[in-house]
Amino acid sequence: VIIFSLFRLIPSAIMDRQNASKPSTAFLCCSQCTYPIAFAADLLGEKCECWKKVVYAYELAVLDKDCWCYSATNPGDNRFDVIRLMPSIENAISITGTPSSEHSWFPPFAWCHAHCAACGAHLGWGFYTLPCKEAFQVACSASQSSESNPLPLGPNASEASAPTSCASTHLHEDGNENVTEGAKCASNTDSRLPEIARLDFFGLVLTRLTEREYCQADVSDFVAEREAIKNHSSQYKKNLSEIVLRLNQLPLTLAARFYPALDAMQHNPHLRRHSGALLSRVTDLHVTFNV
Repeated sequence: VIIFSLFRLIPSAIMDRQNASKPSTAFLCCSQCTYPIAFAADLLGEKCECWKKVVYAYELAVLDKDCWCYSATNPGDNRFDVIRLMPSIENAISITGTPSSEHSWFPPFAWCHAHCAACGAHLGWGFYTLPCKEAFQVACSASQSSESNPLPLGPNASEASAPTSCASTHLHEDGNENVTEGAKCASNTDSRLPEIARLDFFGLVLTRLTEREYCQADVSDFVAEREAIKNHSSQYKKNLSEIVLRLNQLPLTLAARFYPALDAMQHNPHLRRHSGALLSRVTDLHVTFNV
């Protein structure tokens, strides 16, 4: 009952337009939530130098465009088929972490994790050009000079001046990130480094993308949904924490009936706006059970 009532809240306009006879464009979309990520013009067709010991490049047609795909293996011996896309798709991507050149498939580019901006699913990596040693030293010298004549402190000044700890992050086969604190980064990482690094391209995992056709109205709906999701993201996280806390205090037989709804919210980000209603139902059951 819960899962069906949630699905009835999905806007029908998007579903109706998918079958309408309107001019449409083929997109690469997040396979988890079908949010449009890129179209053919965003694909980088030229071959990129790669670390041949762990990467094998082969030609492939994606969205009817010839490009290069890279079969790359990480230190955990997990293999990913990666395609390169322009940095112009960054509005559809959420990047996390500090650029690291450790075990980079495309040296000398450093990488960060890239996630779907709508649902947060891990899609691949963003690759950056790090400043040369001389440029890095100049940036650090300028910073040290400003520290000798400090500006008025802002609300995040203490965080900005704190040293950044390095972390080596490898992707497991299930897509989860395994972070080992204190691992050595390839470069001397400084908290100011991301500010002077340049995003050059994205390397997204082909199997985490799916091809779909959308008309302009569909894309506009997705963008509006993404903005609504972003505006409700903090409340969703708070509600989710409360839901999980209460479910863990219920017998498994009772808690299990809510798992499909939680799974639906994970794969359909627009449902997250209704996490408050789900929290209310879980709370009512929790109160009833503990009376």
